[in-house]
Amino acid sequence: FCLIHYDLSTSINDEKIENIKETGADVLATGCPACMMHLNDGVARNTLDNIKVRHTVELLAESLDK
Repeated sequence: FCLIHYDLSTSINDEKIENIKETGADVLATGCPACMMHLNDGVARNTLDNIKVRHTVELLAESLDK
C-alpha cells in the first residue's frame, strides 16, 4: 500500500507517529515487515532516535533468552 499510495500512507503514518509520541513509548512492535519499514521511515523523518521499531518475534526471542 505504501509503495502505491505513498502520499496517503505517509499522511496516515505521520498521524500514527504523533500518537506514538504522545504515549512516551520507546518500542513499537509489529508483526508486519511492511509496517516496520513504514514506521521506521516515520521515526527517522521525525528524528525520534529514542524509539525502536521491532518485530514481535524479536521481542519474544529476547524474552526467552533471559
